[in-house]
Amino acid sequence: MENNDSKEIKKNAGSEELCEPDRNIADSVESSDESTQKMEKQESAAEKEIQAKGEESPPKPAGKNMKEKSGEEKPSGEKQDEKKTVDDKQSEEKKSPKKESAKENEGKKPPAKKKPKKKVIETPEEQYVVSSSPHMFGKDSVSKIMWTVSACLAPAGLAGIYIFGIRVLAIILVSILGAVAAEYAWQKITGKPVTIKDGSAFLTGLLIAYNLSPSIPLWLPLVGSFFAIIIVKQLFGGLGFNIFNPALAARGFLLASWPQQMTTWWQPRYWQPAKSLMAWDGITKATPLFLMKDLMNDGKVQGFKEFIARFPTIGKFVWALLWGNRGGCLGETCAILLVLGGLYLIYKKYIDWQVPVAFIGTVAVLLPIFYSLGKNANIMDIPMTVIFSTLTGGLILGAFYMATDYVTTPSTVRGRVIFAIGCGVLTSIIRRWGGLPEGVCYSILIMNAFTPLIDAKVRTKVYGIFKKKEKPA
Repeated sequence: MENNDSKEIKKNAGSEELCEPDRNIADSVESSDESTQKMEKQESAAEKEIQAKGEESPPKPAGKNMKEKSGEEKPSGEKQDEKKTVDDKQSEEKKSPKKESAKENEGKKPPAKKKPKKKVIETPEEQYVVSSSPHMFGKDSVSKIMWTVSACLAPAGLAGIYIFGIRVLAIILVSILGAVAAEYAWQKITGKPVTIKDGSAFLTGLLIAYNLSPSIPLWLPLVGSFFAIIIVKQLFGGLGFNIFNPALAARGFLLASWPQQMTTWWQPRYWQPAKSLMAWDGITKATPLFLMKDLMNDGKVQGFKEFIARFPTIGKFVWALLWGNRGGCLGETCAILLVLGGLYLIYKKYIDWQVPVAFIGTVAVLLPIFYSLGKNANIMDIPMTVIFSTLTGGLILGAFYMATDYVTTPSTVRGRVIFAIGCGVLTSIIRRWGGLPEGVCYSILIMNAFTPLIDAKVRTKVYGIFKKKEKPA
């Protein structure tokens, strides 16, 4: 019994010992609740005072017994350290830009560079020209060169007025005005800068008139000028971009469209002393090249003899050809004035002397050989053939003023010589075996098409670069 009583006493004692800490915990909880209530009252009073002063209220500190959603709350000391580190980082980011890590930059593409704005080209003189080196700038502008060439052609036009009559002046004026008006109207309609003052349209109209017959209707020069300026020049991009010579392209177009009007020729007015200065009183006759072709192909000697009979000596015959005492286009007959104008252009270095020499020289060599293959070749000896072939037709006009065009011919001297020789070969073939007596126009147009190929194959030597010699194995 005693043992049992002692056991019960011990159990009761143990229970009393267990109850004491529970009471202490309850007392601490009650005291903490009271402290939190006091803290809340103090905070609410502080907030009211701060709101009254207009200041922002500080964040409420969490109670000791409150827990975060993710877990237990961290000590206040650690929170203050974290706030300091966050504030320091923000201040550093404001002072210095963010530096991305190498890993982040690996997947990112570099920012695209802004393309520079293209320069707007307003006038043809500001355009870039692709040509072989050396690239040099001369003192003479495009306008000065154009007006100089026109001035060199003017004496031949005055000679045409004297030889065929005052109607030639009307043809020249209509052709020039038509070319200038066509270029002005096109540039106004398309909103491009007007460039009629540079003289290129004036020169084109003048060359079109020089390639027409004195008997041509006045509306044909207008059609030719429109075709040359709009179709051949402006539709290809304007001055500097046309592939073919505009004046010769217009002549070829008119000759293919109206062959009868384009091949009706007049004799010089002073062959008929009783006639007046007006050229429509002239007599329709064939040109010397027509007579030469008839003589060589069909043996029609009568017409050629009549032509030669007007000149008792060879000297007078040559002199008549130089001054234009023959039928033909209104600007090609007076060879001596065309040659003088061409020599001045060579002196000014506006054209290369190699081009007319190669063109005329090729015709002078090939045509006597080709004519020797004709039926009646024994009638004409070689010297007469050379003189007759070089001083008649449009060879002088084409060699000095059209085969030397800057735009439609090769950019190197060697290329231009090849161009001129090709023109001479084609002219000789057309004159001898072609359906037309003259081949200068079409020979230059055909070689214009070969200009890019010549430029690609014939290039200037690049100095300072040497090819390495391969060592033998």
